[in-house]
Amino acid sequence: MNLTSKKKTAPAPLPPAAKLLAEILLARSKDGVCVISQAELCKLTGLSRVTVWKHLNVLRQRGIIDWERRKRLPTQYRFVDANWVKHPLNPLRPEIAELVKKGQNVLILGGEGMGKSFQLSFVSQDGLIQTPVRLSLARATLRDGLISLLDQLGEAGLLDVSSLSQPLSRLSAKELGQTVLQTVSQAPGRVFLAVDDLDQLPPTLRRFLLGLFTLYNVQVVATARNEEKIKEFVDHFVVVRLSPLSEEETRAWVETFVNARNIPVLGGEKGLQKLARHIYLRTGGNPRKIQGFLRKIEAQGYVDRSFLREELQPERFQFLDMTWLVILTAAVVMAVRYVSLGMHSRTLYVLAGVFYALALVLRWFSYRWRRKT
Repeated sequence: MNLTSKKKTAPAPLPPAAKLLAEILLARSKDGVCVISQAELCKLTGLSRVTVWKHLNVLRQRGIIDWERRKRLPTQYRFVDANWVKHPLNPLRPEIAELVKKGQNVLILGGEGMGKSFQLSFVSQDGLIQTPVRLSLARATLRDGLISLLDQLGEAGLLDVSSLSQPLSRLSAKELGQTVLQTVSQAPGRVFLAVDDLDQLPPTLRRFLLGLFTLYNVQVVATARNEEKIKEFVDHFVVVRLSPLSEEETRAWVETFVNARNIPVLGGEKGLQKLARHIYLRTGGNPRKIQGFLRKIEAQGYVDRSFLREELQPERFQFLDMTWLVILTAAVVMAVRYVSLGMHSRTLYVLAGVFYALALVLRWFSYRWRRKT
C-alpha cells in the first residue's frame, strides 16, 4: 500500500472524547487561553466529571494543553501545542465578525449541523466583544434560564446575590425576570448575550428575552434553525444564513486536518484529493457531517482502500437477498423427497438432501456477494 508516510511514524490518534474536549476549548479560547468550569465542560460534552477529567489529562500528557486552577474561579486552560491554535477547524465567518464589531444584533440561521453553535462560540474571540460582561443562554426552562443569567451577572460583579431578600431558588419567575431586567438596565456599560438555539427555548422564556432585547445597552448574538418560530425576533437582528461549505472549502479543511496530524493517505496527494471529494459528496458540505468523517479518520490513524470503499462509497454496493432462493430450494427439495419416496428412488432422495445443504451454505456466504448498483 502506497501511503504518504509509514504507519509506524504516524502519531497515535486522540480518543474521540479528548478530541471533542480539545475542540470545545479551542472554540472558546482567546489567544490560546480558555476559562471554563469543569461543570460547563460536562454539560457541553454530556460526559461525567470523571470522564472529562480523564481525557483532560490525556490532552495534557500529549502536550496539547495545560491548565491553572484558581480559587473560587473557573479553571484556566492554555494551549501548549501551537498547531491547535494555528489551524482552527471552522473559523468565524467574516460577515458575522464585521456585524459583531459594529455592535449589531446578529441572528445566525442554518439547518442542523451547519455550524451555528460553533460560530457562536467564536464570536467572543479576537477582541470582537469589548464589554467584560458576557452572558450566555442555552436550552433551559424559564426558571433555570433566569437563574443562570442572574448567576452570571453575579460573577460579573453587577449583582450581589446575597443581598436579595431570598435565595434565587425561592424567588418566583416574575421576581427573577424583574431582577434580571433591572440589573442589566443599570449596568454601567454594554452587556453581551449569546443565545444558542433561540427557536428551541420555551415560549415563556422567549417572551422574556423579547423584552430584554429592547434594552439599548444589550448586544445579542443568537442562533436558530426555524425562522418561522421566531418571527417576532427578526426585526431586532441582522440575519445571517449559513450555507453548506463549498467543495473547495471542504477540500481545504480535509487537507489541513490530515496534514496537521500527519495521517497517511492511500495514493499520496491524489489520494488526499479523492478523499476530500468523496467526503464532500457524502456530506453535501455539512460541517458536522464532515467533522464526523474526520474523527473516524483520526481514530483509524490512516486512510486505506477499505475506508474509501466502506465509509465513503457504501452506495456503490448492495447485498443480495438470498432468502427467496432458500425458500424456493426448500420447497423444491421437499417435493423431490416425496416424489422419490413414491418412486422408491434413493438417488433422488440423496440429491434432494445435497441440494438443500448447498442452498444453506450459499445463504450463509451470501453477505459476501455484492454487486454495483
